Amino acid sequence: QAAHKTMPLYKEDNFLIIQPGSKYTLFTFGLKDSLSPPQFRIPTIVYKDNNSNQYLSTASDNTTAIYPIQHGKIVELDAFNALIQTVLSSVIQQNPVITINQIPLLIIAPTLTWSKRQLEYITKFVFETLEITAFNVLDLSLGATFSFANTVNTLVVNIAEDNVQIVPVIGYQGIKFAGEYIPGKGGVTLDEELKAKFPNYTPQQIEDLKLSGIFEFLLEGEESIGDMNLDVDMDAEDANEFDVAKALTTDDGEQKKETEEKKTEEEEEVDETQLKSNKELERNYFIDSSTGEKVWVGKDRFTTDSKLIGIVAGGIYKTLLRINDLDKRQDCYDNIIIVGAAASVPGLKHKIYAHLLHEYLVKEPVDKTTNGAANKQNEINAAIAKYQQMDDAQDGDSQSAMSQVPYRIRYAKPSDYFPEWKKPKEKGGSWHDCFFLGGEIYAKQIFSGGSHHHNKELFVGSDIITMAQQQSIARFFGGTASLDAATKRRASSPPSPKRESTASPKSPNKSNPLTLPDSSPKLKKQKLNGDDKDKDKDREEEEEEDEAESKSGSSSDSEPTSKSASEKEAKKLIELSESQQKQSQQERSGSALSPLKIPYSSLIDIMEKIESESSRLKITAIISQYFLEILQQQNDVSKLVKIVYLFINRLGPDYEPDLELGLGETLLVKAISEGYGRTPAKIKQDLKEYGDLGIVAQKSRSGQRTMFKPTSLDVDTVFDNLTKIAKSTGKDSQSKKIGIINKMLTACDAKHNEAKFLIRSLENKLRIGLAGPTILVGLAQAFVNYENSKQEKPKKVSPEKLAEAENIVKEAYTRIPNYQILIENAFQYGVFNLLDHCKLTPGIPLKPMLAKPTKSMSEVLDRFQDEKFTCEYKYDGERAQIHLLPNGDVRVYSRNSEDMSQRYPDLISIIKEFSKTQEHTSLILDCEAVAWDRINKKILPFQVLSTRKRKDVNESDITVHICLFAFDLLYYNDESLLTRSLSERRSIMFSHLQPLEGKFQFATSKDSTSLEVLQQFLDQSVHDSCEGLMVKMLEGSESYYEPSKRSRNWLKLKKDYLAGVGDSLDLVVIGAYNGKGKRTGTYGGFLLASYNQDTGDLETTCKIGTGFSDEMLTQLYEKLHTSETAKPKEYFVYDKTNSNAVPDVWFEPTMLFEVLTADLSLSPIYKAAHGEYGKGISLRFPRFLRIRDDKGIEDATSSTEIAEFYERQAHVQN
Repeated sequence: QAAHKTMPLYKEDNFLIIQPGSKYTLFTFGLKDSLSPPQFRIPTIVYKDNNSNQYLSTASDNTTAIYPIQHGKIVELDAFNALIQTVLSSVIQQNPVITINQIPLLIIAPTLTWSKRQLEYITKFVFETLEITAFNVLDLSLGATFSFANTVNTLVVNIAEDNVQIVPVIGYQGIKFAGEYIPGKGGVTLDEELKAKFPNYTPQQIEDLKLSGIFEFLLEGEESIGDMNLDVDMDAEDANEFDVAKALTTDDGEQKKETEEKKTEEEEEVDETQLKSNKELERNYFIDSSTGEKVWVGKDRFTTDSKLIGIVAGGIYKTLLRINDLDKRQDCYDNIIIVGAAASVPGLKHKIYAHLLHEYLVKEPVDKTTNGAANKQNEINAAIAKYQQMDDAQDGDSQSAMSQVPYRIRYAKPSDYFPEWKKPKEKGGSWHDCFFLGGEIYAKQIFSGGSHHHNKELFVGSDIITMAQQQSIARFFGGTASLDAATKRRASSPPSPKRESTASPKSPNKSNPLTLPDSSPKLKKQKLNGDDKDKDKDREEEEEEDEAESKSGSSSDSEPTSKSASEKEAKKLIELSESQQKQSQQERSGSALSPLKIPYSSLIDIMEKIESESSRLKITAIISQYFLEILQQQNDVSKLVKIVYLFINRLGPDYEPDLELGLGETLLVKAISEGYGRTPAKIKQDLKEYGDLGIVAQKSRSGQRTMFKPTSLDVDTVFDNLTKIAKSTGKDSQSKKIGIINKMLTACDAKHNEAKFLIRSLENKLRIGLAGPTILVGLAQAFVNYENSKQEKPKKVSPEKLAEAENIVKEAYTRIPNYQILIENAFQYGVFNLLDHCKLTPGIPLKPMLAKPTKSMSEVLDRFQDEKFTCEYKYDGERAQIHLLPNGDVRVYSRNSEDMSQRYPDLISIIKEFSKTQEHTSLILDCEAVAWDRINKKILPFQVLSTRKRKDVNESDITVHICLFAFDLLYYNDESLLTRSLSERRSIMFSHLQPLEGKFQFATSKDSTSLEVLQQFLDQSVHDSCEGLMVKMLEGSESYYEPSKRSRNWLKLKKDYLAGVGDSLDLVVIGAYNGKGKRTGTYGGFLLASYNQDTGDLETTCKIGTGFSDEMLTQLYEKLHTSETAKPKEYFVYDKTNSNAVPDVWFEPTMLFEVLTADLSLSPIYKAAHGEYGKGISLRFPRFLRIRDDKGIEDATSSTEIAEFYERQAHVQN
């Protein structure tokens, strides 16, 4: 009774009962008012992925079928756990409102063949991985005994498909040591014999024949059982013994009614004890269940020489010899229960019974006085002790021959109160699965707290059962392990509210990965008894630490940020970093980063700090301290490289192909729907409300409880999975991507908002306010502090040293924009030696040098006064960086470092063509690719170039030809020319490369300091279809090539813009206004924004509606309407208080407009560069020029450049 009070009560509708077998696994979820046969029968099989070694619920081309149970034994323990997990998954999927902690699990198992260690392993998996809060294992023999309920002593014979197990049950305890296990015999034995007799029958037809009413066992020359006159009744005669099953499900008032219904049922059923012989049978066919057709057989269909009958009968006899107490042994002979898959074959039970009568029955009772009878309270222990002292072969020597045989043999009588169990199998019943009925009875007793205690006899019986349950598996099967600690802790301490939620259903049409616990391989060396309390304590301490860490964090006031990495800024950064280091040490005390795995949650915690921080210096301090911790904990820097790329929402350098994410909303909505069991409609509804799919995913995760506790995400796993997603192509790529995403979503930790940032990463919209320059500064400081910490006597890092390191790291990155190469060299050679090892390399593109705009000739002459400079045509084309590698390969890269080689196969042919006749092994050229009219030999407008295909370009199909205009040589024959003057670089280019007319030419140039000559040259450039001039420093250090920098050493002079701000602007389209009048049905205007390089925000700059043709507006609507969003992105900076600043629709920021403006002014509405003046800057009279497909969002005109344009205006300067 006390034991009952410690058990939580569970609803019977939530009971999960599973009985796994070698061929099929039976299970039921929820007990009905009337206990019924198992609801589901599935193959006992899982599939192992050959690459990941994970277990899946469905097969694919890359999986191997695993049968976890063979001959009744568990042969693949992890696969068995995966099978149990599959069943639980299907249950949760069909019942999404049920949570894990509401489901008690009972497994009915033939534990004669399952080891104690296997049971311990399964138990650990169920409690710790699946997080089931109530669990037990019931031996199949006990299940069968409970279903018959006429006696506490029985002999259970389980004839399965591929093995036979015989276990005596005495006093509701399975006597495992006395059991008999016969592998390789059972239903398969009959299959083999029938297959030999009917070789043309399919396996299904063989099965149908066995279960048909015309099949029975007849040995050659014997008459049928139906014609035999049996001297002894097979069923027990004592009808007065208490029936447990009846007491559980009926009351006195219902028994009479059920008895009448039972009689009606029996009249419709064929009595199995009155089978007809083949001479009396009029029907000689059976039904093929796969086709529904009749299959006719001949008279010899019953002839078999099966040895199965004798083997089973002998096993029964041998088993009961091991029970020394003759009273108990005879009780078992009086209550033989035959169950199992093969036991349903008509005639098998009768033939076994006849064999027992013929071979082992004694007609006169024997003397039953034994030591066991004289000492009843210790009878079981006496039997065990006696058995342990003798071998099986010597069992019979301890007593007289007469005492070894029974004086009566009977089959136990099934209960009369469950007619659905006694129906023929083809009608949905099968008493041969009655162990499942016993399991249901047992589950009611242990999981419902004994709700039927109004019967005194049942209370006494249940008290024995409860003792067994309280002492766990060992009480039933001879083991010593105790699960009390884990069970009581989980039962009395419900899961944390943060972790309690609806389980995550999986789509039955997908291959759902079943993650096994990391500790699985170690379990074989562990014991549950002895160490449970320590493990529970450790686990509780870990949970407390996790909870404490999730609650920790920093909140800092925002402060103005500086624009340079000066020594003053470095000094401030040192102070912030020291503060951050102390804070980080407090937060991470006792939970240092593992040298093997870095939790994804640790990265998410840092991202959340960055997202909530506005100070660039404080953000730098946060990430530099995180980088330092990783350097100090890891043996290599591979994880640091991955973390850096995850911070900037990349998977590698820009020039590497197939590393783009940016998954579409539809795919991600589907993934979240399947991962968290919510309808796509509900997710889309939430998306309209929150405007952020990451937030929707996180709220979905917080509202769900997983079916099992998967392995926590770590940085390697996330990065590798994102890479797989990015590289997944082909027919089934969408389903593969969703499968990978689902696995990660399920593993996301709700406490750390992992789902939120994971989805944002997949969208390629992380937007935490962390830009590339800040990453470089953070790396520089981390490496300086790391190197300093390795010194014997570390010293405080000076601001000068830190500023020097920052400049070195930034310079190294401009030469090789690859974080992996940068970090590996800094780690190996030291940050101050980076420039000796990070050098310009063909095949790794660098960001191009850019020019500052000007608006007058006088501004140009003022800048280059007393300096040598040159002027070049500014071509209206696409920037192209040409790389010739030492192996002869040619690569073409865009200004964004995108590999355009496939888009421009004709350029590759051009480079290879002039390379054949010239002596150079490697080079890097800075060029402009321009559309070229080969007939008229002239430049064509950029609009013509933009009509070329961007993918799958076949050189033979090209109609718009290209001429490549080279204006700089950055690398030649294994030597970097970046620190050579422009005059030297140009001289090398002119002397070593030969032009090909209309294919490869040098940019037209002129060296002069005369204002008149410059004006004439500018006019000539416009006449030759160019935009204007590029004016460049020619000599000295100021003429060096400066990658990734917009420099005053290069100025651009555009004729059209001399009266305006000096240049066009490239702005991001973030919203639109509905058209009116003739523009109805399209967008009438657009809201544009500049890019804040420090924060990653997009700051509104102007509304534009001029410069669009009707055709262009139609095209823009078709391109943009699919990217409309219900709400603005959180990184859009606009005036929320002014309705004039809010467009009719918002967009995902994907497109850039090139815009011309007459002037700039301060604005109370628009927000570009608002941090500089207290007000934003807007464009006056903006006019649309074209779409900039060749630029990304980060290439848009920056807010800083907007401010510079504004400041250079004469009226501002004056």
